[in-house]
Amino acid sequence: MLPFVYPMDNHSVITLFQRMLNHVDTRLVDHGFRVAAHADHMLQELYPDCDPLIRRNLILTALLHDIGANKTDEIDNLLKFETDSSWQHAIYGYLFLLYFSPLKDYADAVLYHHTNASELVNFKLDPLLRDMAQIINIADRADIYLSEGHSWESLHHELQNANRFDQRIADALLKHQIQYPMSEEQLYTQELHVLLTGIPFTQSEVDQYVKMAIYCMDFRSRYTVTHTITTTTISREIAVRMGLSDALVQKIVCGAMLHDLGKIGIPVEILEYDGKLNEAQMTIMRSHVTLTEHILHGLLDDEIIQISLRHHEKLNGSGYPLGLSEKDLTLPQRIVAVADIVSALSGRRSYKKAYAKDTTIALLLSYSQQQLIDVHVVDCMIEHYDDILETAHQHAQELLNIYQMIQDDNYALQLRLASEKEAVL
Repeated sequence: MLPFVYPMDNHSVITLFQRMLNHVDTRLVDHGFRVAAHADHMLQELYPDCDPLIRRNLILTALLHDIGANKTDEIDNLLKFETDSSWQHAIYGYLFLLYFSPLKDYADAVLYHHTNASELVNFKLDPLLRDMAQIINIADRADIYLSEGHSWESLHHELQNANRFDQRIADALLKHQIQYPMSEEQLYTQELHVLLTGIPFTQSEVDQYVKMAIYCMDFRSRYTVTHTITTTTISREIAVRMGLSDALVQKIVCGAMLHDLGKIGIPVEILEYDGKLNEAQMTIMRSHVTLTEHILHGLLDDEIIQISLRHHEKLNGSGYPLGLSEKDLTLPQRIVAVADIVSALSGRRSYKKAYAKDTTIALLLSYSQQQLIDVHVVDCMIEHYDDILETAHQHAQELLNIYQMIQDDNYALQLRLASEKEAVL
């Protein structure tokens, strides 16, 4: 995928994730923050001299420890204290961080965060990451238990299971007893805020985190992710060929990358519906623009946000959500609107095959004649159709190759972990 070059501060990046994942399940987001708060107290107790950058990244890992559950439909089961937790969400979370995040060096802590302490010592892990896996495990179980209304005294008794919990790490938790239910101030303390924002993300980290947010749409629909990559590439290729400045091209790229973030809040049965949506379903589908606006509000330059939000507006005023017309729509917004259509027509979905070049071009010409989309943008797209689509498909294929590696690694890890557990037993 093309680089995201617009600067964002740490708070904006974290807020982007928080808003996106809230549209999947608010319980896991709040749970992640509570686990991070507990984990930071424990980490400071056990590693008072921990490097600040490593500490920040470990707590970000704790914050995202259950991200794999969004994909594996294990959320209800995870939010119970006593559960025969499946490896699947831990494996997917590990692979997601490994391939799609700046936290790949810490991903082992997620992979093993439901492993018993007595088994954990047999795995070949960095000692800090082994402890971090237990820190997340204990913080995770503590939050579930305390959220059910139990007392710290009774939690102390539950944590005395030496087979399941490292007693040294359990003691570190018990030294910092946060009151439940947690208030918003306790959930995201000033200390935690300073930790997560005190060391600014590099632009490379911002790029990786924004892309990670985009890949989170895979929790709803893999086709939406590949569509985003294709739309972004087509938008850039058109903008360059139309002679726009480098600065404006970069804004178009950023806006296109974020244009469908709101689809993370659309049910998959509507995103991948096999047929024409009825009026009620279409209303839900169209709400993705409003959801995108909520996710992005206040986090980026408004010009970029508007590029993201106006890809369904039409020159004749018949588009949505605002019914804007030609005088309201800038050239960058018009470019992304055309790129979005080309990507949708030329791409494959679970419910349709890719349209042929002649069909796509015929539809573009028809739409421009109806004053739906910009004729000059359409002319540029048609003139360079083959080159633009080839570049777009190359970028999409890079992601599909990663998905294949994740699928292969997922299978291999399940076999390896099952074998290791049998060896321990």
